[in-house]
Amino acid sequence: ALLVALLFLVRGRHDRASDRARPRRAGGAVIVAATAAVGFLVAGVTGLGLTAAVVAAALATSRYLGAARALRWLVVGSGTGIVLGAALLARAPWPDPLGYAGDGLGPSLATAFGLVCAGLALGWPSVGEASVGVLSVGRPDSGRAPGSRRGVNQRRDGSSTSE
Repeated sequence: ALLVALLFLVRGRHDRASDRARPRRAGGAVIVAATAAVGFLVAGVTGLGLTAAVVAAALATSRYLGAARALRWLVVGSGTGIVLGAALLARAPWPDPLGYAGDGLGPSLATAFGLVCAGLALGWPSVGEASVGVLSVGRPDSGRAPGSRRGVNQRRDGSSTSE
């Protein structure tokens, strides 16, 4: 209860609850530098090389296939890398005489790849597309989920089912 009272005192005179959120996007160089730092922390010099390779591949994909396709591949790469790293680590999660999987190149490289892809996907430009991936299949601004079509037996949007 004391914390709630302190929050009311600290919040100030301007109520920002109704203000629109204004996200701040970091520039490309900041994103790449932060991603390279994470890659270095996870996998050392190999992580830096991995960051350079993923940035080069994403830039090439963006140039020849479009930024939306590059973003899609970065998102897929992040999920795949992190899950693969966790799966490889799950073989021997604790140090023991038989070996520790976390010291191996496989788990750290897969996890570093996933984290590098996730970091780059966070700031990758989508170049004018409102939605990327599976969500862009449906009609824009239709108000329905992609793939959901109104059939002959279904009622129009907003109609009552008790008619």
